[in-house]
Amino acid sequence: MIARITPYKLKPSSIDVADKMVDQMKEDILALPGLVQFINVHNADGSGYVVSIIESPEAVEQNRGIVDAIWSRFDALFEGLPVTQSIDVQSNWTV
Repeated sequence: MIARITPYKLKPSSIDVADKMVDQMKEDILALPGLVQFINVHNADGSGYVVSIIESPEAVEQNRGIVDAIWSRFDALFEGLPVTQSIDVQSNWTV
């Protein structure tokens, strides 16, 4: 499994808009090939992270264009462009 971790910083005036956009895109996000888990977190100042667990490196490559297109919808809302890291998952536990 691969974790795609993306730190981001929303403009303070765009936080509510971004939250609504993410909610509206839930079906598109959950339909990504190989997606196992999606987590979006942010503070009141707009600093946050998206953590996606993907089943394989091949699935990461398969959905890269779709993910890029999803992120591009938020370009005007960010204080800078987010940079994603892909990291091998060593443990993925839930209770």
